[in-house]
Amino acid sequence: MSNIQIPNLKALTVLEPYATSIIHGNKRIEMRSYRLEIPNNEGIWLAIHAGGSTRILNPEICATIRFTRWPELPSEDRLRKNCGKILGLAKFIACIKAEEIPDDEVWKDHYGEKLYCWLISEVKPLSAPINCRGFLRVWPVDQELVQQIINDVGPFS
Repeated sequence: MSNIQIPNLKALTVLEPYATSIIHGNKRIEMRSYRLEIPNNEGIWLAIHAGGSTRILNPEICATIRFTRWPELPSEDRLRKNCGKILGLAKFIACIKAEEIPDDEVWKDHYGEKLYCWLISEVKPLSAPINCRGFLRVWPVDQELVQQIINDVGPFS
C-alpha cells in the first residue's frame, strides 16, 4: 500500500463548445455569476468537465466561435463525444469583476448575470477524456479520478 497522498482537486462543469475551447483552444476567461476563491493568490487548478447537456451545442454558436474566436474549433460531432467527460485541467489565477475586462475581449460574455471573469494562465489536456458525472458550481473530484488525471498529465499542485 502506497503512502503517497493524492491531492484534492475540484472541477468546473462547462458546456460544450466552451469546455473544449478552454482545454484545446484559446479561451482564457470563464465568466460566472459567483466569485472563485483562489487561496494565497497562487492560482488553483480545476478539472474542466464538459457538461452532458448539448443545449447550446448548435451550428450557429459553433460557427460564431470559428469565425470570431477560434477557427480550429472541432466539429459538433467531435464536441458531442466530449460531453459528460473531464477534458483536462485549467489553472485559474485571478477572479475579477467583469466590468474590468474590456468589452472587445472576444470571450467576454455579454449575456445574463455573469458578473465575474475567472482568468486562466495555463491548461493541461488529458490524452483521453475521462467519463464523469458533473455538478453545478465548483465540485470535488473523486480521488480515483484524481489519480487517473495525475497518471495522465502529471502533478498539478
